[in-house]
Amino acid sequence: MGLMLPYLEILIRERMYQPLTGSVLLVGRQTIYCTPTEILALLSGQGVDVSGVSARDLEIDRGTRDRYQPYAGQELITDRALFRLLGASHILAIDHSDY
Repeated sequence: MGLMLPYLEILIRERMYQPLTGSVLLVGRQTIYCTPTEILALLSGQGVDVSGVSARDLEIDRGTRDRYQPYAGQELITDRALFRLLGASHILAIDHSDY
């Protein structure tokens, strides 16, 4: 599974309406099809203050295999990085696979 730009925009808009706090439980790990620079620009463009966040500090997904081909070889952020940026303090994932 994965989250591409339209879904990321929905999550960010929801975060602006109802701030995300506490824990997040993911059913399956999610590939986030967004680079660190792209997610920071997207958040900033939606009015989220990311001035204290550096693209270098965001966790990079090094575990996803068989990524959607247009994103092969790109450094994409992890699902944990995304939900931390949205305000979650703790991220858990339930996944049956070896991912």
